[in-house]
Amino acid sequence: MTGEDIHQRHELERNGLDLKPIAGWHPKRQQEWLAGRYLAHKTLPNRISDLLLSPSGKPYFKNGSMQFSISHSGNLLGIAVSESYIGLDIQKHSKSVNKVSHKFITDENLSVFPDGVNESDRQHILWCTKEAVFKAYGLGKVDFRKDILINSYQKQSDISIIKGSLTNTEVEKPFIAHYNQIGHYYIVSAIIT
Repeated sequence: MTGEDIHQRHELERNGLDLKPIAGWHPKRQQEWLAGRYLAHKTLPNRISDLLLSPSGKPYFKNGSMQFSISHSGNLLGIAVSESYIGLDIQKHSKSVNKVSHKFITDENLSVFPDGVNESDRQHILWCTKEAVFKAYGLGKVDFRKDILINSYQKQSDISIIKGSLTNTEVEKPFIAHYNQIGHYYIVSAIIT
């Protein structure tokens, strides 16, 4: 653990964050968890003690006024905060996404992209979108292939807009997602409307 890690840990404890849940975790996982909470603390000062985890593992603020999502992949970490149900997913380019794409992608999903988007990018964008929608929903019980439908993909400058719906036995809601890419990282934030 570095001096910066110790400083972050102490600052979070002083501001009321319970660190007991991470006792016994692998050091890398602890560091990722702490970094996400520290970023949340710096983004929303004096609110970290209100940050809790739902039974499904979704972070939320106990007063319910702000929604929150954390994601990390490789060396990139991000948070998303909104008054709406929000999910964030970051995925470093990986061959494993391509290998399991048949489990979460339909031909209809792939057909929304223009010809200029290659298959690997389509698969990564769809994975991140579906993961972000799943996180925004936060209640589990979602079949990525059947329940998260992608209706459109539109490139606007550096950001792409993805629209679709989450439909299962418990919910039927539209979503809008924003996609961007930084180097080998795909980043999607999704809001369920």
